[in-house]
Amino acid sequence: MKLYLVRHGEAAWPSGWSPEDVGLAAGGRAQSEAAGRELARRVGAGPVTLLSSPARRAIETAAVIGEALRQQVETETALVGLTDHELRHRFYESGIDGALASEIDAIGGAAWPEVVRRAEGAEADASIIAVSHDVTIGGIVCRVLSMPITDLRRFRVDQGSISVIDFRPQRTILASLNEVEHLKAPTPA
Repeated sequence: MKLYLVRHGEAAWPSGWSPEDVGLAAGGRAQSEAAGRELARRVGAGPVTLLSSPARRAIETAAVIGEALRQQVETETALVGLTDHELRHRFYESGIDGALASEIDAIGGAAWPEVVRRAEGAEADASIIAVSHDVTIGGIVCRVLSMPITDLRRFRVDQGSISVIDFRPQRTILASLNEVEHLKAPTPA
């Protein structure tokens, strides 16, 4: 079973930072279309489940991907993560302290059991696509790699990127992290 973690496309934030829930910018829609094409190319003939954080930008990203895959989107609250406003003020400006590290770990921790539950019940050729946020995806990656959550700053999860986790009978493997080549490819005519 493969888990494709997709970070939502670029959001249409008003000037400056805002805690409001916003949709995709035009560039974010293009990123989502590129991710949808890439996932349609890669996902096999097995069953596909398309999950999304309830945040508007994630739902819009998942809807575009769903069009490419002819799949309905299921909202999964465990994928929500911290808001960008919270991240900017608590993570990027002050670094990760113990309290925030625990909170981020809890976010990855909230998403991880749901991911594992779905993976364990999935067929071997199944694909789960989860559209989420950088910190949630980072928390899941840290769990897969048995890294402390404070190592979250050691890698990036770009908007529109795809990361792949391969669930095998005896182990779970991070197959790729922060794939962005599909975002650079020319769009079809």
